[in-house]
Amino acid sequence: MSQSRYLELKKAGGEYCLPGQMSIINDQHRLIIYEIDGDLLGDASNRLSESFSALEKVRLMMEAMAEDGGCPLQYAAGMIQKGHEPLRSRDSVLGLSDWPRPANLRLFMRGPQ
Repeated sequence: MSQSRYLELKKAGGEYCLPGQMSIINDQHRLIIYEIDGDLLGDASNRLSESFSALEKVRLMMEAMAEDGGCPLQYAAGMIQKGHEPLRSRDSVLGLSDWPRPANLRLFMRGPQ
């Protein structure tokens, strides 16, 4: 589930507009998988919570930039020119959904939905 949110931000231009923040989130996701594989479930759970906070922060930053006509909208315009369809949502400038936090690590491990 968390990974699908990452992909949603990526599709909205997250890596283009906020590459450092997106890299940190991607690194967190890799660490979560390593921690789960190493049976460090408490650590993985804590890191997952941190990851969702970081995802929400980036989502809000991108929404604010888009409302001001900034980077995310410029990215979307470029993608439309290349023939890609932008994300769509009634409640979001960028088409980003509201993201509930996963109840447990199993939801994280499901991956993109």
